Amino acid sequence: LHFDIQREIAERLGYTTHPGLSAVERFMKHYFLVAKDVGDLTRIFCAALEEEQAKHVPGFNRIFLTFSRRKRKLAGTSDFIVDNHRINIADDQVFERDPVNLLRLFWFADKHGLEFHPDALKLLTRSLGLVNKSLRRDEEANR
Repeated sequence: LHFDIQREIAERLGYTTHPGLSAVERFMKHYFLVAKDVGDLTRIFCAALEEEQAKHVPGFNRIFLTFSRRKRKLAGTSDFIVDNHRINIADDQVFERDPVNLLRLFWFADKHGLEFHPDALKLLTRSLGLVNKSLRRDEEANR
């Protein structure tokens, strides 16, 4: 978004100056947060498409792809696996069994430099209701 038009767009969209942030600063902050969300969602969508496409590869290429996409255990946990170079859940009960796993997923992904598998993100989203007072006060969750 070119610098010369940011102020005008902020005004036309109704952004106002608040203590500490001008209207254009508020607009640009919001713009970049939304742009980041769009980028994150696009990455997730592309990963899901890639997974779906891989299921429909014909013939010899399917055999080759099967060997290159093997699921493997992730060191230090039995709750998560590496699936096509992305962190995934080992089973659908991972978060219900231990809600701290909602946070561990991010920790292991960061530790091993892994992107998130679409299936892990779907279950994570469906499990957000497990974030409660107990989890917020959990000693391990707060390390």
